[in-house]
Order: sequence, then C-alpha cells, then structure tokens
Amino acid sequence: MTTVAVSFCVVLALGVVGYCEGSGTIGCTTLYAESGPSYKWAVRNPALVAPYLLDYEVKKYRNPLMAILLDHAIRITAPADMTANFNLTDPTNKSGGSPEKYVLQSIEFRKPAVVPEGSSQTLSHVLEVVLIHKEITGTGYFANVIVPYEVGAEPGVNILAPLLDQSTLPQRVGQETPVARAGVMPLNIAGAFENASFQHFWTSVPTSCNNSNTGARIFMRNASLVASKESVNAVLDALQWAPNEAPVAPPAATFTVPSCARGSTCSLPKPADLAKELTTANKTQADALKKLQDAKKAMDASLLALGKQDDSVTNAVYDTAVKNRDDLRNAQAALDIADKQVSELQEEITNSKSATFDSNAPPKASNVKSLSAAPAAAASSSPAPAAKPAVSAKPALLSTGSMVQGCESQGLASPSRVDLARDAEHVDANTAGASEALLFWRLSATPLTPSASAVAEATAESPQLRVANLGDRLRVTAMPEGKPLLVLFVHGQEFPVSFADISTPAEHATDGKKTPAEIQLVHLPKLESSRPLALAVQLDESMSDDKDDRNPWLQQLLGALPQPGELAQVSGSDPMSLHKAFHRGVAGHYFRYTGTLSRDAPCAAIKWHVLEERGKVSRQQLAALQQVLRPPGSSQTFADPSALQASVLASSQQQRFTGLEQPSLIQRAVGDVAPVTKVVRQPFASAKSGLKTARQPVASEKPSLKSLLLSLPRMQAANAELAH
Repeated sequence: MTTVAVSFCVVLALGVVGYCEGSGTIGCTTLYAESGPSYKWAVRNPALVAPYLLDYEVKKYRNPLMAILLDHAIRITAPADMTANFNLTDPTNKSGGSPEKYVLQSIEFRKPAVVPEGSSQTLSHVLEVVLIHKEITGTGYFANVIVPYEVGAEPGVNILAPLLDQSTLPQRVGQETPVARAGVMPLNIAGAFENASFQHFWTSVPTSCNNSNTGARIFMRNASLVASKESVNAVLDALQWAPNEAPVAPPAATFTVPSCARGSTCSLPKPADLAKELTTANKTQADALKKLQDAKKAMDASLLALGKQDDSVTNAVYDTAVKNRDDLRNAQAALDIADKQVSELQEEITNSKSATFDSNAPPKASNVKSLSAAPAAAASSSPAPAAKPAVSAKPALLSTGSMVQGCESQGLASPSRVDLARDAEHVDANTAGASEALLFWRLSATPLTPSASAVAEATAESPQLRVANLGDRLRVTAMPEGKPLLVLFVHGQEFPVSFADISTPAEHATDGKKTPAEIQLVHLPKLESSRPLALAVQLDESMSDDKDDRNPWLQQLLGALPQPGELAQVSGSDPMSLHKAFHRGVAGHYFRYTGTLSRDAPCAAIKWHVLEERGKVSRQQLAALQQVLRPPGSSQTFADPSALQASVLASSQQQRFTGLEQPSLIQRAVGDVAPVTKVVRQPFASAKSGLKTARQPVASEKPSLKSLLLSLPRMQAANAELAH
C-alpha cells in the first residue's frame, strides 16, 4: 500500500502539480539542485582574481546513462561510479587545510537566455551545459558550472556526441530514455575544465525539497566549446517546447577562477593594474576629442564653401566636403570607442575596490537545516524511494473576477474603476518640462551608439505577432518570445513592451464615458528591481470605413482574429502606425496614475499612462473585434496562454485548447487543466519544419524624432564649442 501511494505522488509531481498529501519530505532526504536562472554572460574584470584554483579530477565514463526531459532542460543524473569532482584550493596555503569539495550530481542541457533585439551575449553560444555539483564537507552549498556551446565544423570537447551515439533523447516532459548506449565514445567532461577560467559569483537555486532554494556558486566558463550542428540540433529539438527566458543580469563584480588539473602545479594569475591602463585610455580619449574638434572645424569650413552661390563651388570643393564629412564620422566613431574604454575601466576600478571574494556567501550549513527535516513519524528502517524532479505546475486555464479582490484596501484600482478626469493626474510636457514627454521607439537603443541606433531604428522590420483571444481581450505579443512589440521611453529609461491587450469597449473612462475600444501596452519587468509600467491608447470610432480612417496596425490583425481560447500568428505591421503619437515619436499630453492591471498580478502596483490624444478604429474594424470579444471583466475568461506552455505534450500530441467549459473533477482536484496548444490561422515557424513567414519591412517615412535625436552629435562639456 505504501509503495502505491508514493508512486502516485511521484506521477503527480511529474505531470501536474508537484505535490500531494504525505509528500512533504520528498526530495529532502537526498537533496538535488537545479541549474537555476539563465544569466547574461558575466564580463571579466581583470583586476578581480579569486584566491582559489578550481582543482578538478574527471575521468572518462563509458556506461549508459538515463536522461529525463524536464520542462526547462534535459537532465542526466551522475551515477555513483562516475568520477567527476573539483576542490576550491588555495595554492598559497602550504599547511594543506580543508578545501571545499564538490562532486558532480547531475548534468542539465538547456537553451540559452533570449537577449533583447539589438543586444547580444558577451559570449556567443546556442546551448548551455550546466554541471551541477554538491559540496560534501558539510557547507550545504552547490556549485553550477555553466559551459556554453556553439556550432562548429570541427568539434572539440563534445559532451553531446557520446550521449547521442545510437541513442534518442526524450521528447515528452517526464519521459526517460537511455543515452550513451553504444559505449564506443566515452563521456569526457574534463574538457569543460581544461585550460579554462571561470567567472564566479553567488546565487540561489531551486532544490528538490519543498520548493526551497539553497546557496550555490556559479562558475561561467569564459570561452565557448564547439559541438557539431547535428548534436546541437538534436538537443534543441528535444527542448523546442522549453520556455524562452530573458537573461538575469549577473553581479557587477565577478571573480576570475582559473582551473587546474589535480596533481598539476598551477599558480594564480596576477590582477591587472587598471590604473595604468586608465591613464593610457584617458590620453587616447583626449587625442580622439582633439581630432573630432579639428574635423568639425574642417566640416564647418566646407559647409560655408558649399553655401556660396557663385562659381567657386566646384567639384573639388564638393569632394573636399565629402572627405571632411567622412573624417568627422570617423572621428566621432573613434571618440565613441575611446569613451567606452574609459567608462569600462572606471567601472572596473570602482568594482574592484569594493569587491571581496566570498563576502556575500550564505552561511554554511544553515541553508541545509532550513530545507525540512523529515518528521519523526516519517522515520522508517526502509530506505526512502528516490524522487524524480518535479515539473513546475501550470496556471489554471479559467480565471474569475475573484483575482481583483483585496486590492482596494491598498488604495489601488484597476483601469475599469478609474475615471481619468477624477482619479488621474493630467500631464502637459509643455509646462511640466521636456523630461515628462513620452517617447516611442521601435527598438532598444541601450547597447548601441547613437549612429548605430538611428540606423537600426530606420531599418527595423515589423515583428511576427502571436494573437491570443482571452475572452474579454486580444493579447498580442511579438515573436520570438521575449522580443518587445516596441519600446517606451519614460523619464530617461527604456520600457520594452511585453504585450498589448485590445478590448472593446475601453476600460478607462473620462467623465463617466468610455471609448469604443482601447489598446493597453504593458511592460512587465523580468527582475524585481525593475518597475512595471503601462500605456493605454483610447480609440474613437471613425465615421467611415475608408482606408484613411482605419487603424493600420489593427488592420493587419483582422485577417486572422482567433475565437475565444484560440491562438493565431500573423505578420505584424509597423508598430508606429498604431497611433499618431507613435509615428511622431513623442507625446506630451497624457493622464497618469498608479493602479493595477485587470489581470496578470492584479494587486501589484503599476504606473499607468493614458494618452489624451485618442487613436482611431474604423467601423468595420470595431465590428470585427466585437464579434470575437466579450466586454472587459466578463465572468469567464482565459488565463494568458503564454504561461500555459505546451512543453508537457509531444509535438505529435498538439490539440485545440478547450473552450469555455467547466473544469472536470480531476481538473478541480489538481488545480489545473490540460496545457494549451496552438491553433494557428497561419503556419507557425518551427525548428523542425523550417517554415518561415515573410516579415514586412517598415514603410519608408520621414526621419522619426528618435532618429533625429539619436543622430545628433554627442556634445561633451570639454568640447562645448562644438554645440554651435
């Protein structure tokens, strides 16, 4: 009887909810850790070198292994007869001492984080292998060694090839398959450590014990390894339904830890003298500034010469002006590079002065004690059965109005309860100052120079759009997942738009009246340190259905409007065509208040901005929306399908996700229903099929405000005379 009960609990853990009565100590007897968040690759600070070597011992392994597909990764648990461990050793400690000792517990293969468009990882790679180690001297720590892989024609240390030899990876979440069955090529993970260095910092990772976290060292390898295209594609194909994640920023200060094979003689590298490098960089910056000033004077002279209305404007004068223009551009580019180098060195020096290795390490062993000691009643002379890692539970498909209860006590109101004339602050940037204006961009400009950002903005392509009908609204997100629809610029900070919600009628009211439709653009931050923000555009109905009276952005969606509970994919149009203010690039008149979202964390505070200038929707467009949407706040609506990953189904098991039906007894018992799958009006692009939907280039137009702003030369205090 006991065996049956435990087995049923494990099935639930793998399939739906990860918990059942009597399972409070599952995964606590033998603690397992996960790979944790996906990070933006840490940048090496040459002045920060850890006082330890990663002293490793890894032997080749030839026996078969078992791989299980989780919702986020493929995991292989290291068997007891595998030799794979490392110590953190102080080479200057002649007395020996007792180093921290880490033993390999499991290997996880996962997709790298998806970085925002216009930016890139410091280290290019298409796959991450995470070697999860457990400390065995009683500290309670874990250590995750993250190894990036890229595709190459001549694979080097390929951990993937031996695993795939005459083997097939699991294709469904919870499925286990044998790998490395042939035994011809040994599994050799020593290459992940050989001649390598790692960036080290602390984090916390999920464990197998009651959804708890534990302290873990992160070691990010400073160079990618190479695997064959076939091996990488096989892994990514198995992970095709794993959710895409935005990268988590690592700490500003990370320490370099070099590796050393056990038994070898190794020494620690010396930290770099950044003060000396900064002196050289400052001189280079000053020289670049002088060249920019000279180039500006030459360009001014050429402009004066070209402005004369006489015969002195010859081809030679024109050619000189072109040369001076190119010299000015090159001088600006050289100064950009010099500025960046000085800024990076100053930041590295600041971080190195304030950083101390292991200063933020969690207390030893205390994190283990908090991970649930089994109740005395659970003690037994029989060994506890091994527990498989749980799959994260999925949110319920049906949501109700109860989500918003309790928010009023915090003084927060959802948009449907806000009257802008009564409850919101009216902002006029003409009187409040230019800093209060809202700017609208197609792409993020953060990682780019002004000139590069202007070019990227002008050549941006319209994104592919995923449209989900949630019953009382259409939710529009850009594809691939994680790409913003557009970017809002508020008070000097960029806010990429996570999704747009379209509802009819509007949620916001003005003097008790609501417009026929409303579009809400919402930024939901990936990090707790960021703040959410939303912008609402109210739409008035046009009196005709002429082309000029239509909303161009909405028109692109009408060809594939999904029914409630369905998904569709369409080729998007230029997001700047959604509203006149977007096309101009700026809005200076709007309402502002702090409220909540109607759904998606409805009790979390969010800063709302509602444009005073209304947009338009044609009579035909409005009728099409009203045909597929219920009014906002309807009693039965759908939860966001983006949270209902299809990863728990094999691709061959895809099906239409259910309509507005009451959940069954089983669904009510486990708090969830079958995962959502995609109903596609147009073909989805997939890694398997290679299908692609043509993307529409942005229509040519006059330079936007953003392009003009970003094209202006960067004036510095030291060269203020250039401003005129």
